Amino acid sequence: MKYSFVIPTHNSKQTIQECIVSIEKQNCEKEVIVVDDNSTDNTCNIIQDKFNWIKIYFVNFESAAKTRNYGANKTKYDNIVFVDSDIILEKDWINKMSSHLKTCDMVIGGMEKTREMNLNILNFRPAENFTLIKKDIFNKVNGYRECYKKSGGEDVDLLLRILKREYKVFYQKVNFVHVAKNDFKKILFRIHANLKMNLKNLDTFICWYWLIRKFSGFVFIVLFYNFLKNKFKNENSSNYRKLSSKSPGRS
Repeated sequence: MKYSFVIPTHNSKQTIQECIVSIEKQNCEKEVIVVDDNSTDNTCNIIQDKFNWIKIYFVNFESAAKTRNYGANKTKYDNIVFVDSDIILEKDWINKMSSHLKTCDMVIGGMEKTREMNLNILNFRPAENFTLIKKDIFNKVNGYRECYKKSGGEDVDLLLRILKREYKVFYQKVNFVHVAKNDFKKILFRIHANLKMNLKNLDTFICWYWLIRKFSGFVFIVLFYNFLKNKFKNENSSNYRKLSSKSPGRS
């Protein structure tokens, strides 16, 4: 199989080199397309100096969805791999992911401690910084919806639309390194973006279902902690009253 790797980037000088090197190591015939969305650092210089075989395009979208769609339109192979510019793939990543393309239309992956599985609307999980999809399927659903601004929510939306049209999606457990870890602020921004756009696009039930499932464990821990704290507080208060009533000198 042949693959077109699409890397959207914005000010990625700290991570882009390792990302591309990890793609170079994948045992497959490939092309790599970098779409630089208005970088102000020397990301482009690094690519042009060290990877002159790579196709690089310059845009000014300030939108991950638009940038990815632009890159997809420049691909020549039948399978598209979207990879974030701060990701380092393991050496046999493409072999693990592509092994499902005979029976599936899209493959996402991650390191979650769950079994590998075919996904549907109720057990879906967002892609973790990369996606492998057949080009014809990507085109049939019109790619990423460009109403998603900046970065956040567009990957979940694409997956939901793929699943709603009953295309086959597989979740593959794979190892990778996310160089630029998401901080709490970025996580909140992505949750807000997912909620905002999914509410607008009438996926309210699915959106809330995913959030509740995602954070149910955390909510349970908080509730259980509060239960134990209140119980301990009440027991201490009761014991204090008993001791006080038995104290000498009380009338």
